[in-house]
Amino acid sequence: MVHQDELVEKIKALGKPVIVVLKHRRTLSINVIAEQADAILDTWDLSEFGDESTARIVFGEVSPSGKSPVTIPRSIGQIPFHYSMKEINYKKEYLFIGQGPLYPFGHGLSYTDFEYSDISISSQEITPESELQVSVKVTNNGSMKAKEAVQMYIKDEIGSVTRPDKELKAFKKIQLDAGESKTVTFTITPKMLEFTGISMEKVLEAGDYTVMIGTSSKDYLETTFKLKK
Repeated sequence: MVHQDELVEKIKALGKPVIVVLKHRRTLSINVIAEQADAILDTWDLSEFGDESTARIVFGEVSPSGKSPVTIPRSIGQIPFHYSMKEINYKKEYLFIGQGPLYPFGHGLSYTDFEYSDISISSQEITPESELQVSVKVTNNGSMKAKEAVQMYIKDEIGSVTRPDKELKAFKKIQLDAGESKTVTFTITPKMLEFTGISMEKVLEAGDYTVMIGTSSKDYLETTFKLKK
């Protein structure tokens, strides 16, 4: 990657816009690329039609809508690093690099701007026999039709064992015309709140929960509810 970093820096020095297309099979260290490139298109391991699809995106025929399936770290010293870590697993950051990941799990841009607003929940309580719905309004504020992957995460605030910071429970991919808005609704079930307890069996515990809906694991709106038994 060192020689590729040098190549990116020399190309950037020409004063032209730089688009980097990444083709790979594992997470890469791309700090220099992120600093120098005007845009990054991460294609991972392309199919036989992948190059054609990439060209259509680069030339603006379609808007990209993919989301990162992994957390992209700033340094190998952060590994293992994932969005659902438990608080006890968080490490101190290095002195001379930024905090957090380079790009969080679920991150992905497009040729438009999606705005999230008006999060609402059907009830502040759920029981082992009931469900509840949580909704959010998504608006395409850009000038191009595009798709967005709306992601729902849930955090169990306190458990009998240490719980993850958040867990992806559902997502929906929607398509919006320029200026169009759509309300996206998710159903939260008791099954989503189960976890493996200290006895290594599935448990469902009463308590406080936070539900987050947004465009990534770091950019979201949130509300709360309680599980009562």
